[in-house]
Amino acid sequence: MPSFTKQAIVEAFLKLAARRQLARITVKDVVDACRINRNTFYYYFKDIYNVAEEVFLFEEETRRLLADGSAEARRAYFDGIVGFLRDHRSAVLNMYASVAHDGYDRFFTPSVGRAVDDAIRRAAAPLGVDEGDRELISRFYQKGVIGILTEWIRGGMKESAAFTVARLIRLLEGSARPILEHATRRPETSP
Repeated sequence: MPSFTKQAIVEAFLKLAARRQLARITVKDVVDACRINRNTFYYYFKDIYNVAEEVFLFEEETRRLLADGSAEARRAYFDGIVGFLRDHRSAVLNMYASVAHDGYDRFFTPSVGRAVDDAIRRAAAPLGVDEGDRELISRFYQKGVIGILTEWIRGGMKESAAFTVARLIRLLEGSARPILEHATRRPETSP
């Protein structure tokens, strides 16, 4: 089946999500909006929540970033994510209102977490940072970046998207290296 059908499902979902909360969107709503049958929907997605995950996982963008890995690619990546969220503000805010607020970050965690981990891994490689320390530092930054994105959404996405992205990138790139360098100077201690 053509990939434009999958894209049509995603676009129909985003239009519906701009008007209603996730729990009020049905497979029937999406298939009617796309003028496809239910079997076609289920060929691509198992349910409405699976469509929501697809929308907010940013898998393709993450793959491109991981292949490039440069600071410029990271800036473009976060610019793209925040731009997408801003462009679909109503859908994003309805999604936020629809899911448990403490679990909203699960939409961002897989892809954004991998992007942050890649940046930390690349910065740590020439320093010889212990893998356990690198993983801990990476988790710290992942939680911070995902938390900032979630907080921005929770606040109604009022802050300038470009300013938010610039701050995220500056914080990540400006502070990770000294922490990684510090990790190479500290002997590992047991708890």
